Amino acid sequence: GRHASRGSDHCQSCNAGRFSVAGSSECQACSAGKFALFESGHCAWCAAGRSAAIGLGGVGSPPQPSRFECNEGFTLDGNASGRTYDGHGAISAGATSRLLFDYPSTYQEQILDFLFLPKFGAAFPVLKVEIGADSQTGYGTEPSHMHRRSDLSCSRGYEFWLIREARHRNPKLLVYGLAWSVPSWIGGPLGTTGAFHSQDYINYLVAWLRCAEQTGAGAVQYLGNRNERAWGPPEWTITLRRSLDAAGFNHTRLILPDGEYDESIVNLTLTHPAFAEAMEGGAVGVHHPCYLPRHEVQLAGLKYWDTEDQGVRGDWAGAGCWGRTLNQNFVKNNMTSMSARSLVWSVYGGVSGDSDGFIDAVQPWSGNYLVRSPIWVTAHTTQFVDVGWVMLDVLTGSSGYLQRGGSYVTYVSPERNQFVLVVEKLHGACRMCHAETTAA
Repeated sequence: GRHASRGSDHCQSCNAGRFSVAGSSECQACSAGKFALFESGHCAWCAAGRSAAIGLGGVGSPPQPSRFECNEGFTLDGNASGRTYDGHGAISAGATSRLLFDYPSTYQEQILDFLFLPKFGAAFPVLKVEIGADSQTGYGTEPSHMHRRSDLSCSRGYEFWLIREARHRNPKLLVYGLAWSVPSWIGGPLGTTGAFHSQDYINYLVAWLRCAEQTGAGAVQYLGNRNERAWGPPEWTITLRRSLDAAGFNHTRLILPDGEYDESIVNLTLTHPAFAEAMEGGAVGVHHPCYLPRHEVQLAGLKYWDTEDQGVRGDWAGAGCWGRTLNQNFVKNNMTSMSARSLVWSVYGGVSGDSDGFIDAVQPWSGNYLVRSPIWVTAHTTQFVDVGWVMLDVLTGSSGYLQRGGSYVTYVSPERNQFVLVVEKLHGACRMCHAETTAA
């Protein structure tokens, strides 16, 4: 049902009503009276009393040669099985939020309202932040709370300030902390990569969690290991869990691996009781998964998240990609949360980068900022659905793909007395998932 044009390095979808046989480099039209579903590899006859014009992607009565309307029905079962929605969010890391801290308060508050205020703008229920480490991790350096083993200051940087401001707008905000790097003293007197997963690093993370509480940022619900790096021996994760519990952070759950999918995490959860206990309530988090259905994750009792999706461009193409991904990460992958970079593009001029962000805020001296299109695509879900609602399973028919391209996801309240149906028919190619575009 898909094809590759000559010279192309990826597959494309045939438009609805057209099909492609295996190995073909082009699409073909169905003959009159037959139709092809989106991405279907063959034509089918219409049911009695219905018809289809040549090249059209559905059936109806009577046929309309110039424009075809598909009469497609769905049954949404509010009592169907589903997955708990864990909230979509955005990422403040790599110094992408640096200049926001310097904005005049009037404009700063407007920007923060657009990002976090419920029922207004993006209304993000999740914020993922970098645990600064005095290292260049993207577009600048975020300071560490511990320059040295004997040093501690909770007032450095701006991530705790950002969390406080976000929670001022949404007290139910969920926070996820992750280190991109660590100071050189971690792991030994001289600092060694081989000793990275050490008691030093556990102490470092516990100190950061204490700083969050002491600065008024509050509780951190989720803690990662290290961004896009090896997550260490399972014994270290077990020790980290026990150290968090002993320090009073038993509510903070662990996320692994925050990079490429690693099947050993699920295998250990199923076979190693102490590791399973350490990961209880936590998640397997992967980056820009495109198509990565891993049902074994949730069968092992873990959440399955997209913890860093590809950078969200601020134009309409970027908004279209992001909106499709919000729906289709659940339809394709059964993922119940996703976070995108960057929360805001607020870096110094001249810094090379993709200018990814839901808001551009690069002129604190004038107060000028620009609200980008992806905010309003996000709002179609986040302004209407709360964390803890249920995303109805695709196998029940209450979520899935549309016949002529696009997708739909149904959310129901925990009491099963309210529902939200999010439908997308969005275009705009994604940077990484090249073939994942909606048919016309």
